[in-house]
Parts: sequence; structure tokens; C-alpha cells
Amino acid sequence: MEHNEEKKYYEASFLLSEETQIEAVMELLEKAGTEHVQTAPGGRQISLSYPIEKKTNAYFITLNFFAKPEIIEPLTRDLRLSESILRFLIISAVEKRAPEESMLTQEKDIRNAPTQSPRSTQKDEAPRQTAGDAAVSNEELEKKLEEILNQ
Repeated sequence: MEHNEEKKYYEASFLLSEETQIEAVMELLEKAGTEHVQTAPGGRQISLSYPIEKKTNAYFITLNFFAKPEIIEPLTRDLRLSESILRFLIISAVEKRAPEESMLTQEKDIRNAPTQSPRSTQKDEAPRQTAGDAAVSNEELEKKLEEILNQ
């Protein structure tokens, strides 16, 4: 799809009250003058951590589009007035992402990633000494303590 050079690439995420409201969101975007690029795969029903407008479930979807920067503010106002949209976020993306690199996919990758402690990821760190690997004898430690206490 060709797009005008003055348009920027955006990614928008939505929490909708129902899955059927996607068409209404698409109409709002088209009416505002955006050029729809793609809908990220993986839109799904989710349980909310807390109720939003007395709803405990929502449908999460991510859309990517091109738009002129000056239409984002009026678009945001129109999206806020829509009753079917519980929450939304529009960000200006630096580069065009493939659908499999959407925020939803990244979230799944983070959840499935093996957990590692921050120490295990540092390779340049010297291994810790344990009590059995004492580099200083007890006698030397006691001498050092006596010096410190006598000062």
C-alpha cells in the first residue's frame, strides 16, 4: 500500500467491551483519515485486573495505520467519546512492525521466557567465594580485627 510521505506510522491498542465493536473502531479510524495497514493477529478476550465501567472482561486488539500527525488529537477525542472503547493507547511507531512483532506477541514471549536471576546473565563477574574457599586464613582475619579494634 502506498502512503503519503507526510503521514506517520502508528500503533493503537484497544480494550473493547465486545469483539463486535472492532468494525466501529475501524470506521472511526477511516473517518478520521487514517490508512489502515494491518490488524495484529491474536486479538482475544481477556479478564481485567479491575472493573472498567463495571465490566470485568474485555476484548484486546492492536491495529497499525498511517496518519497525518495533526489528525491524532481529533481522533483521540472521537475514540474517548465512543462507548464501546473501554481504554486505548496510540503510539507513534519508529518503524513498521510485522504482525508477529506486535505488543501482544511480545507479551506472550515475556511470559514464556525462562526466568533468570540478574546475576546469572552477567558473564564477566567473578564467581563468589564460599566458606570452603576462604582466601584468608582465620589467623589473618583475627590479626586484622585486633588492628582495627586497637585503633
